[in-house]
Amino acid sequence: MDATQQLSFAAVAPDTGSLWPKAKTVGAGRQRGRELTPELAEFARRAKERGYSPVTISGQARTLQEVVEIASRLGGRRMSLVELAREPFLLAGACTNADRRDTRGRGDEPLRESTLGHRRVAVRSFLRLMESDLGESYDTLAERFKAALDDHCELIGVTYRFKDGQRQPRELYTPGRDEIEALLREASIHRDPFQAARDLAFLALLASSGPRVSSAVNIDGEHFYRLDGDLWIRVQEKGKAEPQQVRVVPELREAFERYISVCSRVLPVMGCKERIGFGVPGPFWRLPSGKRFNGSAATMMVRRISRRACSREFGPHAVRRFVTQELTDKLPRSTVQEVLRWVSTQTLDNHYAPRPGKYLSPDSSDVPLTPDGKAEHDVARREAR
Repeated sequence: MDATQQLSFAAVAPDTGSLWPKAKTVGAGRQRGRELTPELAEFARRAKERGYSPVTISGQARTLQEVVEIASRLGGRRMSLVELAREPFLLAGACTNADRRDTRGRGDEPLRESTLGHRRVAVRSFLRLMESDLGESYDTLAERFKAALDDHCELIGVTYRFKDGQRQPRELYTPGRDEIEALLREASIHRDPFQAARDLAFLALLASSGPRVSSAVNIDGEHFYRLDGDLWIRVQEKGKAEPQQVRVVPELREAFERYISVCSRVLPVMGCKERIGFGVPGPFWRLPSGKRFNGSAATMMVRRISRRACSREFGPHAVRRFVTQELTDKLPRSTVQEVLRWVSTQTLDNHYAPRPGKYLSPDSSDVPLTPDGKAEHDVARREAR
């Protein structure tokens, strides 16, 4: 399959519209009458130029303003984000809400891991977009912030990705082509015809164009359209204002049509009166009951099938890593970055393995997999630094 035919990059400048959400969205009541500081207004402008979605810009600006308020209270004086970027320990303390008070200074407020995760992402976005105003490179600032944040998290026992007290990195394993083919074969032989057709079509989509599982499960029938005789999908990726235009190759189209055919026979029997098809409104991926096939169910499905068919169990992100590797073998790195809509090629360097079954340490030496596929990679990266 020609890699250049798998995806089509659609670059359309977004319109952020009103920065703060309307009254029905989360936190809107607190934002009425609040104006952005000049540095946050500049951050929002640069984020818009980078293609951040209006919701992402609004949420991150609100989160950054909250971090400034907490840091100013901790530091005893009004501070700016530019100042905070040069004081990583205080910045990390604000992200972990170290004074244990809410943003209005009233009583104790337990820190939720999701809140900390949102603050961390917003700060990293600010450091990246405002790098030219901060006097140091993004890598240096981000590394200091990460070290300070990890220290604070260890002290309070909470972090943005904790499981059994340990910080969990994203899945690092990259399956080979043989394992992906085995995954597809195993999906097609499920004893339930509906699940066999759906799982094969869903996995074929992941393996051909590499969307995040959250984007794939949110595809609706009306997201499909035809252009010059080809079938295309509008896939809304995380944090992007405009959907990605994905060309459906013939093999994938056959799998989709088989799934639609089975749905037309099975779902009415289960009491679902909604129709599924190209251009038909409503969720495209369904459970046998007719409800939407969600991200948790999709992840469990990939892990279940890989456990039976492959040398090791892996999840949907590993399939995305496979697609990235396939594109990297055929296209320039800058083109891969554009096709997968990353902010820079650093995402490829930092998060994606060079070859199936291997990791790449910062000194470019191959690091073999450990039984859990994670620990040895982290050790190698720390030693290389």
